[in-house]
Amino acid sequence: MDNKRHLIGEVDKKIGEVLAKSERSKRLPKTHKDYWKERVEKLTYGKDPETGKPLEASEFSVRLYHLGRREYFPLNTSNRKTAGDEAKRIYTFLKANGWEPTLAKYKPEAEEKPEIETVGDLIAAAKEKADVRPLTFRQYQGALRRIAGSIRNIDSSDASKYQPGGSSWQVKVDRVKLSTITPEKVQAWRKKQLDRLNPAERKRKETSLNSSLNQARSIWKHSGLPSPFQGLKWKGTARRFQPSVDAPTLLYWAEQELKEQDSSKPESEQFKALVLCLFLGLRKREADCLTWQQINFDAGKVRIETTEHFKPKSENSEREIPIQESLLPKVSKWRKGADQTFVLQGGEARPLEQFTYYRAEGTWKELTAWLRSKGVDSPKPIHYLRKLSGSLMYGANDVYAAQRFLGHSDIRTTIGSYVHEGGKTFELEAVKPEPNLKKIVS
Repeated sequence: MDNKRHLIGEVDKKIGEVLAKSERSKRLPKTHKDYWKERVEKLTYGKDPETGKPLEASEFSVRLYHLGRREYFPLNTSNRKTAGDEAKRIYTFLKANGWEPTLAKYKPEAEEKPEIETVGDLIAAAKEKADVRPLTFRQYQGALRRIAGSIRNIDSSDASKYQPGGSSWQVKVDRVKLSTITPEKVQAWRKKQLDRLNPAERKRKETSLNSSLNQARSIWKHSGLPSPFQGLKWKGTARRFQPSVDAPTLLYWAEQELKEQDSSKPESEQFKALVLCLFLGLRKREADCLTWQQINFDAGKVRIETTEHFKPKSENSEREIPIQESLLPKVSKWRKGADQTFVLQGGEARPLEQFTYYRAEGTWKELTAWLRSKGVDSPKPIHYLRKLSGSLMYGANDVYAAQRFLGHSDIRTTIGSYVHEGGKTFELEAVKPEPNLKKIVS
């Protein structure tokens, strides 16, 4: 027996001991077919749910190393000898031709597993590509998860489902195959959500659902797959704006109660915040992070743009807004004793925060309470000021001027919400309300 092993090279001649298979294969040149027979392997993936042991692939693969690079190649056979022969063939081709021709011949892209198959894959890919604020992206992924989870009947009653770092609910939803989310299922899901609601409830629910569908559609575009939201017909989420208190009346009370009456003292923060939103139509976050550098006093314009402190809602949100002639000298006086960087006093800016955060939170809370005391019944009193501003621009000019002034991406949002082009703006003067109106707003 030993003699036979000695003859076929399985015994070390110097020490007279039988070599292990790994030792024998190391002595063979890479051009020898038996060298590769011992180096092919069946890869493992996941674990058996019953035994907990790794699951093994049915066919062999081989890992090749060449010029500092390693790659696995599928050998498409469960026979070790045949796999070894194929591994030798691939290695010989690799040495002669290099990596690119070898990968094209033996590991074509068409045979690779698609990169984006599940909800989790899509969220991870979109996070790298989407050019939106972290908070906006968080809303997008939340909408997609809610829709996918509901379509697949994954229980979402656990309040911890949105906890930072994930939850068991998120793990389950992230495993949902994108191929299972079809236009038919999305339509059926939407219809089910609206069933058996009275007209008022249905209208509110439609607005919420359509907003979620729009957000999910914004993240789906990064999948490279046909959109299950494409072709669906639903009404826009904008509601026709109907003011409960008009702008001149609101400005009158602001000048009486919020404006600093002593010109030698700094202007109150609540009045400054109101003016930025009411006169310039700024969004709450735009006003919150507005810097003095964004105001061109010589040109009389405010520039809404990406800064180190702030990223606009969309590309169309970047715009120039003319400052009313009557307002310009007042804004100029605000600089005295103000923050060196920001127009409004507050904390540090956190542009990468993933939850709702405002650096002038105290100011916004006080202004919100004041607006409600004057009869503003909107769910978002600060945004109510922007809507008043948009209505004034619309009335004084036209819908296109209002769209540019407000920074809307879609003119249908402007048309659907309100009854800037060049230097167009509007003037606003305070008007004391009539006695019968005073009861409503005071």
